[in-house]
Amino acid sequence: HRQQPAKVPVSVKKINRLLGTSLSRKKIISILSPLEIQFGKAEGDRLDLRIPTFRPDLVREIDIVEEVGRLYGYDNIPQATQAYVDQEQTANEKVAFADRLRALLSGMGLKETVSLSLVTPQTAQMFLAPETSVVELVNPLSQELSVFRPHMFISALTAAAYNRNRQMPNLRFFEIGNVAWKKGEEYIQKKQVVAVLAGQRQEPSWHGQAQNFDFYDIKGLAYAFLGKLGLHNLSHASGSEPFWDSECAQIMMQDQVIGSFGRLSAEVCDHFKIKTADVFAFCFDFETRWPRWMAAKALLKILLWL
Repeated sequence: HRQQPAKVPVSVKKINRLLGTSLSRKKIISILSPLEIQFGKAEGDRLDLRIPTFRPDLVREIDIVEEVGRLYGYDNIPQATQAYVDQEQTANEKVAFADRLRALLSGMGLKETVSLSLVTPQTAQMFLAPETSVVELVNPLSQELSVFRPHMFISALTAAAYNRNRQMPNLRFFEIGNVAWKKGEEYIQKKQVVAVLAGQRQEPSWHGQAQNFDFYDIKGLAYAFLGKLGLHNLSHASGSEPFWDSECAQIMMQDQVIGSFGRLSAEVCDHFKIKTADVFAFCFDFETRWPRWMAAKALLKILLWL
């Protein structure tokens, strides 16, 4: 059937704002008329254009703006000596808190890693809590990236294996990221912080022998980190997650688990093809501390105002 001319509404003010001009409606019509564009009824700032069928590239308002600039001549557009750019951003306290955590962990000598949040179903099952299931993608690109990670240890161990396979045995790094799982019909998403120590704390040299990381290194890192966040009077209990070795503990604050640390089991390391089970890790629940940090900031503002 016969193709009908496309209709594109445009705004005179928007054309001038985007081009930096002060063209009148009459001038814009005269610029576009040679293109055989027809003009409908003009109302206020609006122009209704009928685009000829031999110009299928003119389908959006911004296409018309480009044509006006091209035909008017870019050399005729006055040069702007000053341009106002509104750089004000809405404060995001959650991002600010994450940046605070990054600064703390970087100051403790750890490097930050960033990894994909999608993992294999087999790996995700190893880190699921009881009575939970994985969050599956509707249209995954591949089976290897078909579910959302339920724990940050998956990303940490993947990074450790990647570096070990490239002759980097001694590792100190951290990562902050989102995790998700499904409990019944409810989808749960949280943010976790994970830190990893693996290999040697001190490499061999003329003045000393090599020293490997141990349980007390990761414990010291965990408690130092939490102390910097103002978390004191903590207690710990035995870890119960299946991915831990016997050297592990949960960190408790007022009978609430806020994190855990210890040595990851040989079975888990073997799954990630890490030959030596010398990976010590610490995981902290971002969500348990962030509301308290916000409350402390609000209290500080009130005290400063008084």
